Amino acid sequence: MILNDFSNHLRKLVNGDIEFNGRAATIGKPSEFLSKCGADSSHDITITKKVITKAMRTETRDENGKLIGNTGHGLSFEMIVFSLQELDYPPLVFKGSSTNSLLVVTNIIDQRNRNIVIAIELNKCEGFNQVNSIRSIYGRDHFSLFVEKNFNEGNLIGVNKKKADDLLRSIGKSYPKENTFISCD
Repeated sequence: MILNDFSNHLRKLVNGDIEFNGRAATIGKPSEFLSKCGADSSHDITITKKVITKAMRTETRDENGKLIGNTGHGLSFEMIVFSLQELDYPPLVFKGSSTNSLLVVTNIIDQRNRNIVIAIELNKCEGFNQVNSIRSIYGRDHFSLFVEKNFNEGNLIGVNKKKADDLLRSIGKSYPKENTFISCD
């Protein structure tokens, strides 16, 4: 991916210096690792202004910690850019909650000390093109339980062991059986 150029472009979009014009912004092509996990390498990875706006909008919770209203995810511009940079070789890649989607786990931590995850819809029709569309970026609540649940349900697709070892150790988890996932190492 060419994220340095994208980072500058994204900053201009967020600041309103240039307009999205109703189209998604292109981040770049999926890495070889994401392609092995199911992302078509010929389709660009894209993100819309709506996704960026929601990611940066303040997160609002009630006294019990439950999200309320039209809340966002409270991420900073830098958190978004650093998370997108992890798309090349993320620590963990899971099957997404909907058909034909991926959930990419990053080592980037949000303001509430949660790992940021990126939901990607694969092969989405956008105009006349097929793209890998980022649907959301957010800090994952109950991260340890989320990882355990996905391991137990066989949703792990890919692992970057160099990045995932420390992450899993920090939450007291170990890998599922070998040969049940793709390793980029």
